[in-house]
Amino acid sequence: MNNNDFNYSSLVFDKKYRSRLILAIYIIIFVILIIFLRLNIKNTDNYSESNNEILNNEIVDNDNEENENLYIKSLFSYIDLNNYNFEFKIYYNDNIYVSSGKRFNRKYDFNLTDGSSTVNYLVSGELVKIKQNESYTVSMLPYFYINHFDNEILKEILASSRQISENSYEITNGILSSFVDSNYNLIVGDDELLNTIELDIKNNIIVGINMDFTNLFNDYDEVSLLKISLNYSDFGLVDDFDVNF
Repeated sequence: MNNNDFNYSSLVFDKKYRSRLILAIYIIIFVILIIFLRLNIKNTDNYSESNNEILNNEIVDNDNEENENLYIKSLFSYIDLNNYNFEFKIYYNDNIYVSSGKRFNRKYDFNLTDGSSTVNYLVSGELVKIKQNESYTVSMLPYFYINHFDNEILKEILASSRQISENSYEITNGILSSFVDSNYNLIVGDDELLNTIELDIKNNIIVGINMDFTNLFNDYDEVSLLKISLNYSDFGLVDDFDVNF
């Protein structure tokens, strides 16, 4: 059969052309399969690389967070002994309140003064009492908004802050507000305003913490200033003492 006599029916009825047609179909199918498999393998590799990159980033972030928490824990290692003398100053608006005394485990004995009068506090666990008229009455620890007597709160605040230099940190209003005592009905105006924390570190341990939380009250006319200065000394040197109410 020559080219002039060729017609499409030959592909069906002529064995020679039919074999060629079938072979051509198989070749086309084989080529399509190869292209499909190559595209699928490439997409799988890209997906795997993307997943590996995400996983690696998560591992790095988790490692960084864990290392940061370990670092903060080491800084608080002596404070966490719960055995020290202390002087805590609160700068609240135009007033300065100074608490100075000692701690042994869950017991405190300290005096609080505002410059004009002084009162004594005795604490045993959750029980807090203040001396008034030569007798002790149930009270609360003297702090504004954030319980700076609680070392766990201090550690969590620091862990939630962003380090900006060797001993300096900053924390947004939105995050800091979560540590405000539930007894206060604080509504934060600007979540993104920053508050600062400065650490006094000696021999790789914290001996002082200075916190400026004034920006937390940017929408409160009644609070123009809140700074807290915490100083610790004589770690492990405080003897056990009785708390006699």
